[in-house]
Amino acid sequence: MSFIPIGSLSPTQAHPSDYPLYGGISGTRLPCPTYELSDGVFLRSTYAHVFAPYMLSLSRRTSETPFGEPWKPASGGLGFDIEFEIEIPKGERPTNFTRINTIWWIASLIRLHQAIGLRVPVVSSMSFSTIAGAKDEPILWPIEMSPRQWIFDRTSNATIHASTLDWLKVHWQSAATLMDSPSFNVAFQAFDQAMWSHPIGSALMMIWASVEALIRPGDQDITRTLCGCIAAYLEPPGTQRDRLFTTIRDLYKMRGFTAHAAEPPDEQTIRQTFEVVRRCFIRAFEQCVPPDSQSLMHNWKQKL
Repeated sequence: MSFIPIGSLSPTQAHPSDYPLYGGISGTRLPCPTYELSDGVFLRSTYAHVFAPYMLSLSRRTSETPFGEPWKPASGGLGFDIEFEIEIPKGERPTNFTRINTIWWIASLIRLHQAIGLRVPVVSSMSFSTIAGAKDEPILWPIEMSPRQWIFDRTSNATIHASTLDWLKVHWQSAATLMDSPSFNVAFQAFDQAMWSHPIGSALMMIWASVEALIRPGDQDITRTLCGCIAAYLEPPGTQRDRLFTTIRDLYKMRGFTAHAAEPPDEQTIRQTFEVVRRCFIRAFEQCVPPDSQSLMHNWKQKL
């Protein structure tokens, strides 16, 4: 998944499977001190600040001195406030993901349901609330430390809605089974990773690529098929569905300008696109079944 693929850690590195895991979440707060999902998985309010200053080493690196002195600070750097943690107990594997990628899964579903600037900058082997008084040193795995992140919906506040947590509790385990499908897996990861893409036109292209992988409209009359399937997937027959089809068609036309004329999308275009595609993934997770393009297109043509 998006965090640490199997085999990417060297034999000398501590492996996340050997420890309880605490995913530090930045960019939002819990509305309560503690929230239990299930199977011993908890969300808990806490605080830590993770930062990465830029440094300059002025000696050529060798096998004996990989980063030789003198060191000088450079301007800039990264810093994130961790406001709560996701706990995955040692030995528990509540989804079909690895335990560390279960943290990604929970975080990705929260930012799907409520489009806030949530990230997981670091995962710890200890609860962040206990590190200061612990005798042993924690193991910290840096994760989502990109200096840039697109927030596609700025209407959400800085606190997770209770309704988002309740939705997460109902769907986080059942929806994980959809990720066993390679095409669905690729589609959702593309959607989730669009927030790290730069420039903004690349983010728009990834959002459209994600819904194309989700719907799989084929290679004939792609615009009409894709737009009709999305409209039929999200709305029942009627004027609202027809209006949505027109909106999606216009947004897809703007995607063409970005892809072929290198025109950067405006803010309204990318936010409307994000919202349409976000609704598609939410519906798929709630139904626990991927959309069927043939049935959707039949319904669209028949207006059923």
